[in-house]
Amino acid sequence: AEEAKKAVAAAVEIDGPVYLRLSRPNTDAVTDADTPFIPGKANVIRDGSDAAIFATGLMVTRAIKAAELLEVFQWSGADLECRDKLDKIKEELADVVNYAVLMADACGLDLDEIVREKVRRNEEKYPVEKAFGNKAKYTEL
Repeated sequence: AEEAKKAVAAAVEIDGPVYLRLSRPNTDAVTDADTPFIPGKANVIRDGSDAAIFATGLMVTRAIKAAELLEVFQWSGADLECRDKLDKIKEELADVVNYAVLMADACGLDLDEIVREKVRRNEEKYPVEKAFGNKAKYTEL
């Protein structure tokens, strides 16, 4: 609600046409009343050094939850075996899965169907006899 109020206030000050899309389901707040709102400028929600994620609307909270899950692993394969992180991994993974289910529902998608289709496409791109043990991109197999 805070961002919507700020967007409307900023729109009033713009000399020319303005388009605001305000209808959406409730989401977690990622800004507060003190967060500046400047039309055309992104807010940094979370600092990082390896990647940048640009998102708007519903995708902001989903991107944050995905980043929190990745943070548990710190982008390292060795960290995947750390059993002392399982509680945090479960918590963040549940958030990501919940948001994926909500997104699929909002888009009218059947998760079973789209996962099966993705697996089928991956089987075509990465046939086991060519891809097993090979880190090459599918266009290089």
